[in-house]
Amino acid sequence: MNAGRMLQNNPTPIAYRINALANDYIAGNGAFLESEYGLLWHEWVVVFCLGHVGVWNANGIAAATHRPKNTIGRAVNKLVELSYIARTPHPEDARVYDLTLTARGRRLFDEVVPRLQVVEQEVFGGLTKEEHAAVLPILDK
Repeated sequence: MNAGRMLQNNPTPIAYRINALANDYIAGNGAFLESEYGLLWHEWVVVFCLGHVGVWNANGIAAATHRPKNTIGRAVNKLVELSYIARTPHPEDARVYDLTLTARGRRLFDEVVPRLQVVEQEVFGGLTKEEHAAVLPILDK
């Protein structure tokens, strides 16, 4: 079955297209992250979340990204070992650790995000300004 045929008369047309688009985005960027930085996509997701939010914990990242807690936990451990993130006890709950980017992690975030923005522009560059403005509210809804 070819890709074009999958797009036509698909019983889940929106989910199929979003999933295919996400897989293409992750595959290309994931290969780049692994070759350039030795990181897997789910490890980058942790860096991305911390770069965007600042301070967070592994459970919060897992919940927000819909990824398994054990996957995020392994990513956190590797990123701590590589000095991309720091893990400190939460001041109010000894069972929780706050995660933050180190200076090395911030440099990684600042280096990779522009590449991701270029890829996103390549994917959505064919949209008109009106279509682009409509995408986020539709996805949020």
